Amino acid sequence: MRKVDLGDLYSRINSAAISFGACLVDDRGRIAGRHVLRSLDWSADTGLGSSVGANYVVLKPVPDGRLAIDSQFRIRLPASLLHYCDLSNGSLAFLVGIPEHNMLIVHPPVNVEEMVREFHEGQLKRTLGIQAGGSSRG
Repeated sequence: MRKVDLGDLYSRINSAAISFGACLVDDRGRIAGRHVLRSLDWSADTGLGSSVGANYVVLKPVPDGRLAIDSQFRIRLPASLLHYCDLSNGSLAFLVGIPEHNMLIVHPPVNVEEMVREFHEGQLKRTLGIQAGGSSRG
């Protein structure tokens, strides 16, 4: 498995339009996100390569990709990638499509939980005027 360059990923996500979706991993390890895949303008039989970050997977089209989109717009993820992301049969997977960079990111629920917590913590701090050290303005 190839590792993701976090700086590169941040710069791509930080400035691009994003499409979202969620799906259940089926009993064959497939994810289905027709809306997200269509936003990427991917079609059935598109070959995909994978790289990994901190418990997420990034998929991008490559000529000789070992993964592919099937005719029903599903992608079968190998057991090793599912395990890496702590996903299994019946797990909820969150899909993030970044059309400008032609990439799909697959997240487990724990990543989304962390993002939501950080977002709301930041909102609370801004609302209450709390600074980085925990003290409030006054």
